[in-house]
Amino acid sequence: MKLFSIIFLSAYLVISSFAQDPINIGSRLELFVDDYLIDGLSDGARLILQHPTPQDVAIVHDELWEGNSSNYHSVFKDGDRYRLYYYGNDYSITKGELTMSHPLNYCYAESNDGIHWRKPELGLIEFNGSKKNNIMWANYQTDWEVPPGRAVIITINYDGDDLKYQWYIGKPGDTSKPIAAATSNTLNTGPLNQSTNFWVQITTNAGVHINSDTSIITVATPSVTLAHEDLDSTAKKDPQGLNGNSIGPIFLNAVDAGHSAVFKDTNPEVPPDALYKAVSVSGDFEGLRVFKSADGIHWTAMTHKKIISESEMKIYEPSVKSIYFDSQNLAFWDAINGVYRLYFRYWPDDRRDIMMMTSSDFINWVNPVRLKYPGARPDHLYTSQIKPYYRAPHILIGFPTRFINHGWTDSTRALPELLERRQRAGPHVDTENEGVELHFSSAITEAVFMSSRDGQTFKRWDEAFLRPGIERKGSWAYGNQYIAWQVVETESEFEDAPNELSLYATEGNWTGTSNQLRRYTIRMDGFVSLHAPLSGGELVTKPLVFDGSEMVINFSSSAAGGVQVEIQDVSGQPIEGFTLADCPPVFGDSIERKVNWNNAPNLNKLSGQPVRLRFVCKDADLYSFRFRPGS
Repeated sequence: MKLFSIIFLSAYLVISSFAQDPINIGSRLELFVDDYLIDGLSDGARLILQHPTPQDVAIVHDELWEGNSSNYHSVFKDGDRYRLYYYGNDYSITKGELTMSHPLNYCYAESNDGIHWRKPELGLIEFNGSKKNNIMWANYQTDWEVPPGRAVIITINYDGDDLKYQWYIGKPGDTSKPIAAATSNTLNTGPLNQSTNFWVQITTNAGVHINSDTSIITVATPSVTLAHEDLDSTAKKDPQGLNGNSIGPIFLNAVDAGHSAVFKDTNPEVPPDALYKAVSVSGDFEGLRVFKSADGIHWTAMTHKKIISESEMKIYEPSVKSIYFDSQNLAFWDAINGVYRLYFRYWPDDRRDIMMMTSSDFINWVNPVRLKYPGARPDHLYTSQIKPYYRAPHILIGFPTRFINHGWTDSTRALPELLERRQRAGPHVDTENEGVELHFSSAITEAVFMSSRDGQTFKRWDEAFLRPGIERKGSWAYGNQYIAWQVVETESEFEDAPNELSLYATEGNWTGTSNQLRRYTIRMDGFVSLHAPLSGGELVTKPLVFDGSEMVINFSSSAAGGVQVEIQDVSGQPIEGFTLADCPPVFGDSIERKVNWNNAPNLNKLSGQPVRLRFVCKDADLYSFRFRPGS
């Protein structure tokens, strides 16, 4: 039976089939995020999407190396510490154009409680002459625009012993134009008077040839203003800089520091030096690279090849418009299926969407597939934010960022900060020209919720999970409501209350010199609930097999309402001793309350037998349930 965002059915219950194979749920936690277990709903019962509650701002990105468009956060709990990774970025309006104030920097913060955050001085990357910052790695530019007669210094980053280098003109793999005597890891191109592509082939001591990315050096005409002159870029690392005879060094096989995701690998066979892993976009933006770390701070490449590239993906998906990795592409260990999963951006036709691949070793990836969302509207999805839900790891949950652009309507003009919004549209601010930086001006982002049991087919809710909220300064703009990857468990602000889930989302993009990450909370398992009014509503499951001697539920009710559970045989007949009349109403608000039946001290005789569950709710929300051994 198909279930949509909010599910209403007729006033009677329909058992769809008595011949279904029972679903073995064992003692695992089951959530109502999809219709996987549901056979029917009746009366006023429906599934409703819940929404997180805003709390205080968790962290402000106000350092000089951060800025007003910092984003793509990864967050996870690691022992007694919470870790947060993100890119620092800043935009300003210069001569009517949206300009980056500095290259992207990938930064690190940490917390003892997930609520109060600090930015440790890592001492790794120099910014404005100082390493007193929390930058973990920086963005290095591989393509440059230079005036005629200027030389460029290009450096290749590669780890290894007894390496040999040979530089070439052209594209990677084309060895027809070797550069004489260019056999070190650094190339000085000499004065350039025409645009040229450079690359280097590295030969290891085992005789393996490795091709670098391409460095595209464009020689501009004297009348052209160089796009990077105002940036605090890697060119300034060279004392000659733009005012001397050479530019550089620039780095090949670099990464784009802005489009990365970090996680702690839970694979039981992970070696200590790869306990933490990261996925990042390659410096030329045409593929993905992977990295490892023993401490989550110091990183080395797992391979100096791209694990996937746009050209390779187009072999699998020749009809796709683009495999453009401009997103927070991410990966994780799927313990249930024993594989790594990778989720990344692609463009089917004119819509941004998500693809998935799997790997056994995090380096060799296979089986690219498009995600499916049966019944969902075809939205632009900027991120995926997918990960196994740690309390029920057989269920993957995601918080994709949805991109909406209504164009310049009356409602668009009524949103906060119209002047700044129009300025971000580009130099044609008076005409609000369609196609001129609408990305940064009339566009809006918000977060949605989805879940999957196979990693490819997702139940995606059309309603927003996190709306832009009440109109205020810095709201209702592109770049806001990007939820960090992913949820963590934190203490409740109420004494003696159970722990809750914390999510973090961006706000305040584009205006001023900083933006921030706000913390939101939601109850354990509280993404979707089975809800019914005081007049009542029912849900009956498909045939199930459970393992345990007692049942607990995560629920919330009014004082007048409650939840009852009846256990039926596979034909839908109540089992003696476990009827609705035998189950006293359970009322209150608890993440784990035992369900009792008057004349049955436990469920031992039903454990391992196919049964159906009938939930009857009155002015109540039911979030999850599970069976467990007796307490």
